Amino acid sequence: MLLYTLYKPLIYLENRGRSGPDSLPVFIDRSAGSPELTGRFDFLTQSIAFGDYDNDGDTDIFLANRVTPCKLFENDGRGHFRDVSRKKGIGGSNLTYGANWGDLDQDGDLDLFVSNLGINYIYWNQSGDLFEKDSLSLAMNDYSYTRASALADLDADGDLDIITANGAVSFSRIYRNPLNQSNFLKIWTEGAASNRSGIGSNIWLYRAGHIGDSAHLLGFRTIRIETGYMAGSLP
Repeated sequence: MLLYTLYKPLIYLENRGRSGPDSLPVFIDRSAGSPELTGRFDFLTQSIAFGDYDNDGDTDIFLANRVTPCKLFENDGRGHFRDVSRKKGIGGSNLTYGANWGDLDQDGDLDLFVSNLGINYIYWNQSGDLFEKDSLSLAMNDYSYTRASALADLDADGDLDIITANGAVSFSRIYRNPLNQSNFLKIWTEGAASNRSGIGSNIWLYRAGHIGDSAHLLGFRTIRIETGYMAGSLP
């Protein structure tokens, strides 16, 4: 869990589970183990997006910062995070308020949609090695004043569409994704007794005959309610 507020450092809490069936979860402060992530108070983080951008089976973090450059933190698999923003081609100060991970081009890795008070951007993921910044794929994107965004397959064609909640000088918009030209996989999770939508479930996808072999991992997703500044995506 990451706790954030304006003008305060991020707090990184690790869930150690329950000690018994009737007890509450125990959280341990792990902030000191990732100083690049938690040691700054000037990020002015508006929202946080979680996703496995490099398909290595753990969750990485993107910080949508309002004034300072946005940040991408890579998980080393042991719960420690390092800043890889410059190395991966992500950054810049764009008055950012929100971000959403999603495989927008259906190539098997997560792309990133970033909503700003100005021009919005898609960062196309190039197999986890680099991100390609793109604003031209979005129509009427000269000054969108987007405060919030969400991703969903609105037309049930197997790809993710984009919804932006805009204010002041522009209307909210829906961007239909026309890119789906291939097969797709949809998985529905359901809790057995409670947690009806299976929030928190982890899903690993491997090549046939190679279950559990990290060299043949095709993708990893966590079922979560995506929350950001003033909006979020359903699981």
